[in-house]
Amino acid sequence: MTTATDLDALIARRRPGWSLERAFYTDPPVFAADMQAVWKRNWLFVGHVSRIREHGQYFLVEIAGESLIIIRGKDGAVNALYNVCRHRGSRICLESEGKAKALVCPYHQWTFQPDGALIGARFMPEGFDRAQFGLHRARVEVAEGLIFVALSDDAPSFAPVARDLTRFVAPNGMADRAKICHTHRTRVTANWKLVVENFRECYHCEGSHPEYLSAVSWGKKARSEAENAERTAMGAQARERWKAQGLAVDGTDFGADTWHHCGRGTLKAGYQSWSLDGAPCAPLMGSLPSRDHWLMGFVMYPNFFLEGGCDYLATTRLLPVSATETDIEICWYVHQDAVEGVDYQVDRVTAVWKATAEQDLTLVQNNHAGVASERYQPGPYSTMEATDIEHFLAWYVRQLTAAKPSSACAAR
Repeated sequence: MTTATDLDALIARRRPGWSLERAFYTDPPVFAADMQAVWKRNWLFVGHVSRIREHGQYFLVEIAGESLIIIRGKDGAVNALYNVCRHRGSRICLESEGKAKALVCPYHQWTFQPDGALIGARFMPEGFDRAQFGLHRARVEVAEGLIFVALSDDAPSFAPVARDLTRFVAPNGMADRAKICHTHRTRVTANWKLVVENFRECYHCEGSHPEYLSAVSWGKKARSEAENAERTAMGAQARERWKAQGLAVDGTDFGADTWHHCGRGTLKAGYQSWSLDGAPCAPLMGSLPSRDHWLMGFVMYPNFFLEGGCDYLATTRLLPVSATETDIEICWYVHQDAVEGVDYQVDRVTAVWKATAEQDLTLVQNNHAGVASERYQPGPYSTMEATDIEHFLAWYVRQLTAAKPSSACAAR
């Protein structure tokens, strides 16, 4: 088992451009350090506002050993409350989602408003001040209908992420004109970092993702200078067309100080949707003026991925369970007025990304099984992997170093 000293040594030995040592992916003490340094100190995607449109609607999220109640208040605000009664610590909400005018602890019936204020506590002694015993709150930011929480005041400024979500996602109407048409949840036997690494490279795409490659224009490496020039010209023409439509085209790249990325790329010529055949899947979302062959992507460390086009978007949420398990939730969104079976078919909307995600999850489970072997050794990244994965791993190590978690991850 990894000790505090071992973790410091692991960090010191990390070789840029190579995968991490096995302990980073398999040891519970390293996982505990991850929870403190990464998951409790950064902004995390939890869900979409359509799940809590009405006052009192809520859903639960389990993050880094904590249970949060994401609930709509009377004033319309989205609140993130720790699911821990201020009396003796019982869980309050036991169902994964629901609706309640007030949150009542099942143990001794202490009662809280959706903003966390304590409004009922029977038989308490004289001088008891209810105002001092409201539910603890996590920080919340809502950008274009997407809900993010932070479990610490140390989380970085959310403003750059909010700005780019507005620039790129607002035309799709995610804030007030979208609904979830399908949700897929699964638990994968793999460390969360292996999942992120897989999602951040396309070295594996040509041998693993036929559905994905059937639609995008960049999935395969250009075979010649002529092909590369053709792609460049196609991209330049598309950017001018998108600008004329009022769409954002100047994305944010991952850099030394950034922890999110966004951009817009071209689907294959003639494609109007990110579908198997390029044909539309659903009505245009939001205020989009016309159909066009583009695919939008947004990534935020450590757990948020968004992709899609003019008629649907898909978000992927990662939540680590243990050193060897990660929960994955994928939601697909269409225009809120679209009618299933009339305006869209769920199977068509989900076809490309569902197939791609299932392939990825098989790949990362195989990856984790191999990494768990005593024969595993870190290996060098290819030129198609190095930049994106190295950025993520460098960011990850900076989180460990900044949090100085060594004393929290000594062997128990």
